[in-house]
Amino acid sequence: MSLKPEISIGAGLAVGTLVYSMYSNATPTTSDIRSLVENNEDVNRAERSTSWMAAGVVAGISLIARDPVIFTVGGVMVIGMAWMTRHANAVNPDLKRFVPGGATQSEPEPEMSTEQYTAFENQFAAA
Repeated sequence: MSLKPEISIGAGLAVGTLVYSMYSNATPTTSDIRSLVENNEDVNRAERSTSWMAAGVVAGISLIARDPVIFTVGGVMVIGMAWMTRHANAVNPDLKRFVPGGATQSEPEPEMSTEQYTAFENQFAAA
């Protein structure tokens, strides 16, 4: 038993807004993601956990309401937000475009050397 159409559409839009707010709070903005090194692992993890969380909320609300419109609108919103975040994460910030395959985030670390360090030398000590 589904909801009336005028209620169903409003509820679907409310769930879509809920999904949008979940992505807005749990992931960085698209412009921030595009300025990072492509295929940033932290962004990937945030996006995937947000996708699972949003899909669970959409499924739960649509099962409680027993309405396919809520599931459809919410599901499309989850897929759209996930795609937008993944695409922004795949963009090379130097080229300002998507590069298939992309570069890996792990770059060689610079060589570090350590020197012997003394806190201070007592120049006034009697010899």
